[in-house]
Amino acid sequence: MMNPGRRNRGGFTLIELICVMAIMAAVMAISAPALSGFFRSRSLHEQSRRFLALTRHARSVAVSYSAPVELWVDTSQGGYGLKIQANYGTEDAKSLEYHLGDNQEFDVDTQFLDKEGKATLLFYPDGLMDEENPDKIVLREGDKEELVIRKTNSGIGYVLDEGSNE
Repeated sequence: MMNPGRRNRGGFTLIELICVMAIMAAVMAISAPALSGFFRSRSLHEQSRRFLALTRHARSVAVSYSAPVELWVDTSQGGYGLKIQANYGTEDAKSLEYHLGDNQEFDVDTQFLDKEGKATLLFYPDGLMDEENPDKIVLREGDKEELVIRKTNSGIGYVLDEGSNE
């Protein structure tokens, strides 16, 4: 028989809960620096994938609208975007603009930059790119990591150069 004055309590005491919270705080404090590097690297890869998707989209828009499309890269402001060339009588409703994250930047050979620090990649209605487009574009985060985006061998697009650590 059970003593009516004494109950069988199921649960945790306050001391046990505080101990578990202290252990969790210690584990988070130790793992946070490693996780921040992981997320920073992931952010750079996401930006490179977005940029590559925009190059494919530029080519597709050029073919669909039968008008040259410019993909511009602003190395001084960290922006990039897409616009249809105005002199072809098409509305520029397909313009897009993106910005890099904090501490991220583009690096393009200076021969491809205009006075304002912008490089222009030109895509033609026949699906080809201008031969004068930059051969490589470097996406950099601080001085720790960089990704190189290169022209394909066929010359119709860009790819992420997985093997480079320049």
